[in-house]
Amino acid sequence: MIVAGFDPGGRDNFGWCVLRTNPFDFALSAQDVAVGTTEHAISARDAIIEELDGKTFLEGAGIDAPLFWQPSGREIDRELHALHLNSLRGGCLVQGLLVGRALKATFPKIRLTEAYPARLTNYLENFQMAWGNEHERDACLAAIAAWAMIERREDWRNRIPVENNAIWMPIGEVEYWLPNNLD
Repeated sequence: MIVAGFDPGGRDNFGWCVLRTNPFDFALSAQDVAVGTTEHAISARDAIIEELDGKTFLEGAGIDAPLFWQPSGREIDRELHALHLNSLRGGCLVQGLLVGRALKATFPKIRLTEAYPARLTNYLENFQMAWGNEHERDACLAAIAAWAMIERREDWRNRIPVENNAIWMPIGEVEYWLPNNLD
């Protein structure tokens, strides 16, 4: 299985990651993970395609940006005590949606999950490598969320409230996988 992660950090700070090995069972090295930073969403998608050598199917991707909205505010953000959408920079919001749309156009069967790297930092201990910057690190954490989604890990779950049909997903079906225990 191969998954990707993305962290839209603004111009020339768009982090990307390709993850080739199970991050939950093994210590990961530079051979298992490819990371980089690029200019924007489309160049990040292109970097992933180049890393995959155009021959490999990408099963899932995690994106560190809001991928769905609820009219009364996002319940998950209240649960996580996260920043409100209005506090995020517009470019990061839009770039997250753009990379998601570009991935779906390139890999029609891909599954996407929103990711929240600040709640996943305990998984960094599995990576035996240095990060070029925080955007590469956060892209790798987003890739871990994608791996959990594809594997349907028992200690993780999709946090989008399925009983609430007042959800707007502007790029189609997405998920939001996080560990069950967020403490």
